[in-house]
Amino acid sequence: MIINTKRHLNKKDYKLLLRLVLLSILISIVELVGISVVVPFLTLALNPELLISNYYYATLYDFFSFDSEIFFIIVLGCFLIGFYLLRAIVNVFFNYKVAKFHYGKNRDLSVELFKKYLGMRYLEYTELNSTYLIKTIVVEAENFTSLLETLMMIFSEL
Repeated sequence: MIINTKRHLNKKDYKLLLRLVLLSILISIVELVGISVVVPFLTLALNPELLISNYYYATLYDFFSFDSEIFFIIVLGCFLIGFYLLRAIVNVFFNYKVAKFHYGKNRDLSVELFKKYLGMRYLEYTELNSTYLIKTIVVEAENFTSLLETLMMIFSEL
């Protein structure tokens, strides 16, 4: 199956797959940052006295010259919500691109197989079972593109 992959993917597809891999790495970084900012925010929200005793919180508080500790925590909370919304948008964009690649490649392979069968000699065509032709066009193209999509999802989860 991997050997046949080279035959069914062109340079444009490989470039798109590379972009999807890079986008997957970006999403992994965004996910990592998203997880790592929740605990400090919750710690600060539960114990506002850390705003004065913690160097990093105090530096941010002084740099933006906030007047109230509660307002600072609210602003950080709004920033966190905005960050999670941005993260969700990036994830939706990634899933859209993967699905677009999957269904576009499925269409291309189905059309390629259909044209191949249309170009067959009549005697060759009559020797083949019509269910085999339909199965090959529909199922095999779907299997191949599902394999590519699954590999992309596995790679994005690493």
